[in-house]
Amino acid sequence: FHTNRARVTLIPDLGAKALPQFGFINPEGELIFTLPQANTYSYPPYEFSGGFLPVYQFTVDPETVSNPMKYFYMAFADTNGRVVLKDTNWWKVMPFYRGRAFVLSYTSRKWRMIDGKGKYIGSKGYRHLYPQSFDGTLVLPFQEMYHLAYHSGKYVLIDTANQIVGEGRDRSEGAMQNGGGNLMINHTHAP
Repeated sequence: FHTNRARVTLIPDLGAKALPQFGFINPEGELIFTLPQANTYSYPPYEFSGGFLPVYQFTVDPETVSNPMKYFYMAFADTNGRVVLKDTNWWKVMPFYRGRAFVLSYTSRKWRMIDGKGKYIGSKGYRHLYPQSFDGTLVLPFQEMYHLAYHSGKYVLIDTANQIVGEGRDRSEGAMQNGGGNLMINHTHAP
């Protein structure tokens, strides 16, 4: 369970042409809502985090076009399945954690930080975020108080106020990806 919701797969009747639906139950086992509904679809592998569930939204009925992925954007649903945060410019999203999430813009191709109301935090955008640790496991944003990003040609650590609190000594992109490189934290800005 994440945010008191767990994903379950609802199998359609045998012979039905419908795809399986995902349901979300509470700790008592009651079904709270299902996806897909309207033009909103579940976005595995993400679960609820910080009270929100990343979902796909389509601008057309995806069953009426040959390539529906040309007509989607990402959004966030609340614990009742209502889409409450959305922007047709969000191409990808990361889960919420510590009241923050990252969204990737279709237009700028940069990751921006948002709060729980969908408002951008600061003006910095990042070419790369690193949602995975070096052993390949998924890391939620700010799980360790900071998040690793690539900005203006160098690796940086950012805090939940979108302030850079550390910079990489090695500016090459491959250094951190290969597990090398070091970051220096400016403790005067650390929370």
